[in-house]
Amino acid sequence: MLDFDGNIKLIDFGCAKRLKKNQNTHSMRQILKSMKGTANWMAPEVIAETGHGKKADIWSIGCTLCEMATGKPPWSSEHNHLAVLLII
Repeated sequence: MLDFDGNIKLIDFGCAKRLKKNQNTHSMRQILKSMKGTANWMAPEVIAETGHGKKADIWSIGCTLCEMATGKPPWSSEHNHLAVLLII
């Protein structure tokens, strides 16, 4: 994806959450505590649903770099729930 200045941006809609037009029933804190994504790249705070931000993105980048270097995710498991247990 390109931004307005033509810079390339890496995006992953696997962790995207559809927001409703009227979010009166959900606070931003509730939205940020939601868990979506692929377990092998989830930061501990995302799994624990304690809220997340830039640090979780850095965690995911580190997991991606590890996979690029080794050819497998750092927390690889055939089952997502086992990967979650390895992370937390």
